[in-house]
Amino acid sequence: MYTKEVRKQFIDRLKETIDDPIKELTRTSNFSRSTINKFMALKTVRPSTLDSLMQLTHNLIVEKNKSRKELIAAHNRLFQEEVAPDQKD
Repeated sequence: MYTKEVRKQFIDRLKETIDDPIKELTRTSNFSRSTINKFMALKTVRPSTLDSLMQLTHNLIVEKNKSRKELIAAHNRLFQEEVAPDQKD
């Protein structure tokens, strides 16, 4: 079982990572918006629902961080390609 502290950490990270976490969780899960709201407010939800939402929250955070790292890497490659020809002159 997850403590409220752990749930809060996941939810806080999700809020930092995703612009509209309630909308995103509703879109990517089969749970109703009211269930998602309860989860986000740290209210009691069924244990199986909690497990699913915690896993989904984790996955969303990991995916978003991965896409950000890829974007940063692409930006760095592009910037290096633009700088490299100037350095040859």
